[in-house]
Amino acid sequence: MKVGESSVGFNRYLTFRIFQTISEDVKEYMPADYQFYKNKEYYHPGRIGIFTKIATGIMLKVMFFMMRDLEPVN
Repeated sequence: MKVGESSVGFNRYLTFRIFQTISEDVKEYMPADYQFYKNKEYYHPGRIGIFTKIATGIMLKVMFFMMRDLEPVN
């Protein structure tokens, strides 16, 4: 770990990834958020463990799968 880097926990990384994914999906409505989250691994330099990345990826797929029918109806 580099000086000034801290370990990023699961909940904090999950929150970041949720906002990052949503900003990609609505980039035409929220361009500033999309630009902020684009090409970032986390808000600041930090160590993200491999198991945190794997668990977060799985949790994102489960969450967005369960929310698939919650979109507005045209």
